[in-house]
Amino acid sequence: MKPRITVTYFQANGTVLYEWTITNENSAKQRIGGLVIDTSFPSDVSVPGPWVANHFKQRNGPDALGLLCVVPDDSPNLGIAPGRSLGPIRFSSNLVPGLIEAVFYPTPDDLKDTSATGLSNGQFFDGASPWVREQLLKLDTSDRHRVRPSLIGPATSLSEDSVPKILSELNAAASQHADFNAVRKRLHEVPPTADRGNLSTWIAESLKQSNAELEGEFLRALGWRLQILK
Repeated sequence: MKPRITVTYFQANGTVLYEWTITNENSAKQRIGGLVIDTSFPSDVSVPGPWVANHFKQRNGPDALGLLCVVPDDSPNLGIAPGRSLGPIRFSSNLVPGLIEAVFYPTPDDLKDTSATGLSNGQFFDGASPWVREQLLKLDTSDRHRVRPSLIGPATSLSEDSVPKILSELNAAASQHADFNAVRKRLHEVPPTADRGNLSTWIAESLKQSNAELEGEFLRALGWRLQILK
């Protein structure tokens, strides 16, 4: 799986309206069968069939938004195939956009892929030594096949957003994302008493130097938040 998520958002009636499109890139080897996004479940979420949205209860974390493709395993419409997209996924939220996390899962029949060997899954497994089979069983867990990207989505309360909160998110992103070079290199240039005006200027200049797609999306989201700050 090689998921890519595009997002649009705008403010209306005191909330933020979001629209996501999820694409599985052409070079992917697996279909996307489901995902869990670390944001509260929106009551008005709409997703194209045969996908469904559900309230996902995480064991060691807050509740989240789950999306699952519900078709028979042999259906040609199972999951998001390489080169295909799912969207639009629409919902409203009282949270403004920032960096959030997601977990993508492959379709069940993509968990074991031995196509490179020229053998079927069963032939490959049966022909392996007992020790190799034991190691394969240890490795072939669902967690091994998960993809955990960051994306732009509902992150911070609209009513509580502020310049200090945006600065805090910039600092966190600089330390957590190795490819956020523009943010990390220029963070020391943010004035200690930054206001909406000079922080907006800093974001605009950082965007010119950014080469990472997610970093650019993140900076644009923060710039939009500064525009709507009361």
